[in-house]
Amino acid sequence: MTHEQCKAAILAREAVREAAHPSTEHELRQQLADVSNERDGLRASLKTMVVYYKNAVSTGYDRITQLGGDCDSVARMLADNPDYAHAVGLLAQSAPATDEQVSCRECMGTGGIGRLETCSHCKGKGKVSNGTQGAGS
Repeated sequence: MTHEQCKAAILAREAVREAAHPSTEHELRQQLADVSNERDGLRASLKTMVVYYKNAVSTGYDRITQLGGDCDSVARMLADNPDYAHAVGLLAQSAPATDEQVSCRECMGTGGIGRLETCSHCKGKGKVSNGTQGAGS
C-alpha cells in the first residue's frame, strides 16, 4: 500500500467515525435539542390522549346513567385501567419542580371531568400549586 493510499484510508476511517459519533459540542447540543423537542412533543401527545380518554369514559358514564343504566364511577373505571395510570404517572414525573401553578393531575388541566363534573381537586381551575399536586391522588 502506498503512502497516499494509507493516508486516504485513515481519512476515510476518521470520516466514518465522525459520521457515526459526532465529535463537536455543537453537534451534540443539536442532537440533545432534537431529542428534547421530540420528548416534549410526545409528552404533549400523551397528555392529550389522557384527557381524551378521560372525557370518553366520562361521556360513556353520562350516557349510560342518563338512560337509566348502572355503571361504575368514572374514577373507578380510570383506576381500573393500568395503562391510564401508567400514562398519568409518566406525565406526573415530568411535572416542574418549582412552586408555581401547574396543570391539575386529576383533570389534566381541563378543570372538569367530562361535561358535567367539575374537578374537585382543583375546584374547576385546572391549575394547582406544585406543592399540592399529589394531595388528591
